Amino acid sequence: MIASSKLSTIIWLGDITSVPKGWVIPTSGKKLRIRVLVKDGFREFVIMTKDPISNTPKVIKFCTDVFGAIVEAPPYALPYENIPFTKPDNKLR
Repeated sequence: MIASSKLSTIIWLGDITSVPKGWVIPTSGKKLRIRVLVKDGFREFVIMTKDPISNTPKVIKFCTDVFGAIVEAPPYALPYENIPFTKPDNKLR
């Protein structure tokens, strides 16, 4: 008797039991939306600016640079956009 025959069926992401074919290029055109808390202080980590051309908010600095480098590392595309948000009371919760 082979030990692997005692293993259960693998349930993959999406509750499927067939082996995924691998990464495919997304066709929906939707980007992963990352909400980034912009808080007063610690400007070395995250700040919000305005794009001079489109006048849309843009989040920049260390935290977003690190995330961007991680997303670009795999050999497939993962389109994303940072969505800045603030809390009126300037508290995390």
